[in-house]
Amino acid sequence: MHTLEAARKYEKEYEVDADKRPLFHVTPPIGWMNDPNGFSVYKGQIHLFYQYHPYSNVWGPMHWGHQVSEDMISWKQYPTALAPDKEYDEEGCFSGSAVMTNLGHVLFYTGVSKDKNGGCNLQNQCMAVGDGVGYKKLKNNPVLTGAVMPEGFSHIDFRDPRYGKKMVFTIC
Repeated sequence: MHTLEAARKYEKEYEVDADKRPLFHVTPPIGWMNDPNGFSVYKGQIHLFYQYHPYSNVWGPMHWGHQVSEDMISWKQYPTALAPDKEYDEEGCFSGSAVMTNLGHVLFYTGVSKDKNGGCNLQNQCMAVGDGVGYKKLKNNPVLTGAVMPEGFSHIDFRDPRYGKKMVFTIC
């Protein structure tokens, strides 16, 4: 498993100089990035999270990179928000979204793990709560597993959590 602390240390140590990266495009400090997740406004700032593998320039165990802007032109790099460091997300922190709540900035993401027999990956819906800079995963993660899918539906491809206007969340 990859820890959050290790990812943050690595990105600080090996960060590519800003003058060697595009000026008007979000790029990670080092490594590989993929699709955006959790694009949201929290405390007056625009937060952009993205799938991120800091340890190489190719796909690997997904982390969530994090950048913040006030104008969507200039972006400030924040520390890695999520790392695959729990049993329920040991294969990666995949797609998700974010929402502002009375508890803070809540991240919803797909934690990927191996099934008990070491076979195909299982996808679990997970949450983390933060203050716009640091995020902590809920103690009762995953909040939903692919096991809730009805018979005949995929228990493996259970991903891309997204909140809707009519959904109500209770976080314990």
